[in-house]
Amino acid sequence: MGIIPLVAQPTVSSELLPDAPPPRGAITWRSILMGIAGVIIICALTPYNDYALNNSMLVGNNLPLGVVMLLFLSALLVNGPLSRWKPQWALSGGEITVAFSMTLIGCGLPSSGLMRFFPPALVSPWWLARGNSQFVEIADKLNLPRWLFPKFSGDKPSQWMNDPIVMGYLGRWTGQGPPPYAAWVQAGLIWAIFIFALYGAMLCITSIVRKQWYENERLLFPLAAIYTSLVEPPAPRKYFNTLLSKRSFWVAFFCILLLHLWNGSAAYWPNYFPLISLHYDLWSLFENRPWVFMDTKMKDATVFFTVVGVTYFLSNSVALSLWGFYVFRNIVQMWLGFRTGDGTINGRLDQHLGAIIAFTMMIVWVGRRHWAMVIAQAFRGARPSESRGRFIYYPAAFWGTIVCCLIMVAFLMKAGVTIGPAIAMVAIVLTGFVVMSRIIAEAGLVHGQLLIGVNRPWTMLSTLATSKPAHPISEK
Repeated sequence: MGIIPLVAQPTVSSELLPDAPPPRGAITWRSILMGIAGVIIICALTPYNDYALNNSMLVGNNLPLGVVMLLFLSALLVNGPLSRWKPQWALSGGEITVAFSMTLIGCGLPSSGLMRFFPPALVSPWWLARGNSQFVEIADKLNLPRWLFPKFSGDKPSQWMNDPIVMGYLGRWTGQGPPPYAAWVQAGLIWAIFIFALYGAMLCITSIVRKQWYENERLLFPLAAIYTSLVEPPAPRKYFNTLLSKRSFWVAFFCILLLHLWNGSAAYWPNYFPLISLHYDLWSLFENRPWVFMDTKMKDATVFFTVVGVTYFLSNSVALSLWGFYVFRNIVQMWLGFRTGDGTINGRLDQHLGAIIAFTMMIVWVGRRHWAMVIAQAFRGARPSESRGRFIYYPAAFWGTIVCCLIMVAFLMKAGVTIGPAIAMVAIVLTGFVVMSRIIAEAGLVHGQLLIGVNRPWTMLSTLATSKPAHPISEK
């Protein structure tokens, strides 16, 4: 969601602390420059790290490793020395928050938030169509607008699947000269209309739900707690803040660091560094019925210290639920397998969709008074006794969401989608965003995924149709 709630710190008079830096605003030239530098570093290193070196992804989950490391290094190597020896130059908590909020938002661009999936989505269908003649036949009938895709040669999808752009992107560019980056410019600029509208709607929705989730319901925001513990500046003439000054933190830090260094050395010099395994494999114990019907990750998995650390910030009920319901589902699978010989739970995708609908209804019902106030302010304005919104006023956020949704619907209709499915697609995407954000805010999932597809309603209608299959694209 991009929400980083900050715990209010008690204010101390500068007369009592003569070394304390003068009060500064959060948005300063230093915080802006640091934020820009952070965005450049993340966007420059992520593609090379993720796709060329195949290392652990810098920003591949809900707790971007790159941002956490930059924040930790800035606290250790920049703000710590400044606070110790030049406290008047030290960065305030507000400045650090602005800088790393910018960096955190920038993480949405180079990896899973955009570039990891957006370019492949424009060429992968035609690569896969090489082995599916029926797909190509249907695509030719749809007469898809060419501006949706890079500048392929040919007029029909049946000609696009062998285009050098498709072959070069999914494989390796072997054509004459450098890769044809210019062929992507037009499609990128056009799709930017939809992408900016989508991100704008997310920003407005974030502003609307912030008060309800953070102040009214007091959700824990476990991942944000990690950032806030590093954002807190040290006291004047101190090197470390509250977290970094704890001996237990450094004991745990160096234990885990040495463990990973040891296992990294074991990969290169196994004769001198025996591997300390963090992985368990119980397949040999669960070869017989009913244990064989359990999920793979019940039989083998790896300990992730990041997840262990995040779980510390969860409530006991949430932590137990995340583990307990997964175990319960595996018990159901074993029971089905023992009774029928097949442990597959049929209809899991539809069950997942139903759970999302129920979760959405819960969000609407619990926050009904807040949502009603936001809608009322959008039409009559804010009353003196009402909250107006901290970052974006509620009327602006409400109408901003509506305008962004209309832009997305208009874009899809221009691309050939009929109005009903266009509205449904936008609603499904934004609903998934709200539900996933709520889950992360409450459960602190480092990795999270919703199994929901924008085409699912029409797949179900096609199954139920008796005469003509339902589809969202109008044939021309």
